[in-house]
Amino acid sequence: MWFKRKKKVTDTHYQYYANLNPHTCIICLQRHGELFKDPDTAPPLHEGCRCGFLTVPPEEFEIRQEQSERMQYKAQEELRRRKLFETALNTFNQDVDQGVAYLQAAVEIDIHIEELELFLEKYRPFLENDLGLMDTLRKIFVNAYYQKMDQPKYQMLAPGYYGQLETQGRKRIQTLFAHPSLK
Repeated sequence: MWFKRKKKVTDTHYQYYANLNPHTCIICLQRHGELFKDPDTAPPLHEGCRCGFLTVPPEEFEIRQEQSERMQYKAQEELRRRKLFETALNTFNQDVDQGVAYLQAAVEIDIHIEELELFLEKYRPFLENDLGLMDTLRKIFVNAYYQKMDQPKYQMLAPGYYGQLETQGRKRIQTLFAHPSLK
């Protein structure tokens, strides 16, 4: 029985790092985690690009390959979240229940307050006529924000900063989705 040996990596590689947020372009998201040899193909790829790369020594290549798969999965999830949010924006006034379902699916992946503000720009008048719906969305978004802040990357922040970030985000969502008649 023959076993195929893994080829030992002896060259320095680089790993692409994109910011996973609503402002990151699709091209950069698709490269998140990618391992490459040629530093000439490294960021910035376009004007205003805020992505970067790290040098990967040969002895870390295997570990970074595994990390690359996780990073690419997260980038794909961000793309999926964007699509869900966009679909929610486009369908909300036609089918509220379906719109809420799309919003909930999107924020279960990640929640960005600036996108909630965008949603409200479009639908505030509609929502202000339905106190129950406004309250339902507020609960969904506050819960999603709690879930976001419960992730290990946020738990590693300095306690004072973490608490401030969590409180400010929660209060912002509460304010955004407070019905005007209750103020």
